[in-house]
Amino acid sequence: MTDFEFIDEHKAYIEEFFDIIDSACHFLQEETDCPDEAINQLLGEAIGTWQLPNIEQLDEALRKQNPLTQD
Repeated sequence: MTDFEFIDEHKAYIEEFFDIIDSACHFLQEETDCPDEAINQLLGEAIGTWQLPNIEQLDEALRKQNPLTQD
């Protein structure tokens, strides 16, 4: 484990991403009556394939979203 820490903007980006996933899971469950176990298995499989973008790509994307951000 490294001692790397995300800056607040990176943390917010990741939190927003997982909030979207959480909302999608709730919607899926409400619309299909899918049991929790099946959603957990689906998420486990999906999360195993996810990769966060590298930090330079994330910084560039954040700058494009907020052009007033200074280095």
